[in-house]
Amino acid sequence: LSESNIENWQLTFSVSRYVQPASVSHGTLKQIGSLCVFETGEPLNANAHLYLEFSHTTKPFSMHDEGIADACLMVTTDKGVTACPIETTVINLGAQTLERIPLCLPEAKAINLIPQPKALVMTQGQFSIADDCAVASDSDTNKPAALWLAQELSTHLRGDISVKQEGQIRLVFDNTLPASHYRVSVKPQGVTITASNESGFAHGVSTVLQLLPNNASHRHYSAYNLPCVEIEDHPRFAYRGMMLDCARHFHPLHRVKDLINQMARYKFNHFHWHLTDDEGWRIQIDAFPELTEIGAWRGPFETIEPQYTSLSKIHGGFYTKEQIREVVAFAAQRGITVVPEIDIPGHSRAAIKSLPHILMEDADASVYRSIQNYSDNVLNP
Repeated sequence: LSESNIENWQLTFSVSRYVQPASVSHGTLKQIGSLCVFETGEPLNANAHLYLEFSHTTKPFSMHDEGIADACLMVTTDKGVTACPIETTVINLGAQTLERIPLCLPEAKAINLIPQPKALVMTQGQFSIADDCAVASDSDTNKPAALWLAQELSTHLRGDISVKQEGQIRLVFDNTLPASHYRVSVKPQGVTITASNESGFAHGVSTVLQLLPNNASHRHYSAYNLPCVEIEDHPRFAYRGMMLDCARHFHPLHRVKDLINQMARYKFNHFHWHLTDDEGWRIQIDAFPELTEIGAWRGPFETIEPQYTSLSKIHGGFYTKEQIREVVAFAAQRGITVVPEIDIPGHSRAAIKSLPHILMEDADASVYRSIQNYSDNVLNP
């Protein structure tokens, strides 16, 4: 819709599926991962249109985001190359909306804990957590969980809750309990969390946090009432994990920690942290600074091409060693083990493009296409 012709241009757009090369009409198309680069060699005339058709051999679209995720026009002039974002619309699937099936849900319980504990008995009364409340820790084993509980309560109450020798909320070490088992006893006089190891105390703290009323999301109150209960519980599964892919889309430190905090509240105990892949390398490595100077960034003028969305912008970031130590300690305080994922020998394009003098071989004549449509993402083991 411009007032002048565009002479030297490339149309870039993002699709998640493989484009059949022979199906491309009116020009040539090269695909790198999800990025497609299309050109005809002819100018784009003002107030004219361009028609492009191509095919996939995979199953029909069933979701709106299976179409064009993003698009950008790369225009070359005497002044250089300019990335011009293009507005895209979702594909009309032409399918009728499925009729919703009504679900008959049971009435909500007076106390809802996720996962449901092995044993829960409600007793009479309530315990009031007030501004002058304190958390008491009796050993190094339960100190991390005590600090976590104090931090959480301090965000809800108007005063800062501290960890002391004595307090109305007590964490008590008991070596007769098996690992990861815990007891929570709420009485009108106070709360007692009993366990024998760090994970048991973390589970007990998450149970207490779930007992907080729904209005415990704003610092408007000077007290919260917990129902009096007796709870005994232990994990049904030794491994309860969740994965966050920070390689393909970078997530800032605060978002990673927010997710870990929510995982802990629901007694997850493993955080699978996906840190490297074809689209990004997110770990600071002193011996190879190129991994983050080059491999942590992608964009229209970067060594690593843009992918998925934001084709006209730079996307990326990485975690310093100090930040990774911070995440590991933050997770450990909440009973969560961090499991880092570093992809080799496949899914290694960010590393290969960052260190081609080390990781590329002149003698390598292999021909392949990965499931994410890369032909240059595998290391020689």
